[in-house]
Amino acid sequence: MKRIIPITLLLAACTAKTDPMPYLNSTQRACLAQVKTAVRLREGEQAMLYINRAGNFTGTVTKGGFTRYELDPAPFDDCVAQATRQQNMTGLTEIAPGIFLDAADKALWETLTATQRERALIFIANGGTIQSSLLET
Repeated sequence: MKRIIPITLLLAACTAKTDPMPYLNSTQRACLAQVKTAVRLREGEQAMLYINRAGNFTGTVTKGGFTRYELDPAPFDDCVAQATRQQNMTGLTEIAPGIFLDAADKALWETLTATQRERALIFIANGGTIQSSLLET
């Protein structure tokens, strides 16, 4: 019986899975899982997905050890881009279509009159700030 315990531990250590891509961030992992779920596989096929350290997607569908076809990286890239946009918009408030303000600018916005808001929107649309719209010319 003493020999069974070390063998059991050895077998458990050999079967432990290691993360093949430990450098992925949570967004990349979520997008990779989303892409993998969307791949339609036929009987005997496997999806082999990989993201390199630079964040580039490579995917193939294999059968019997041979590559059947490569997967388009666009779904992964689109997913990452959308997640990045959503992260960048966190904490922002949309005051007009396509115009977002952070909390400090939103507080200032709330103090403006209707005329000042119209002027501020013009300034913001042209790359200016609410503060610059309040300066007298």
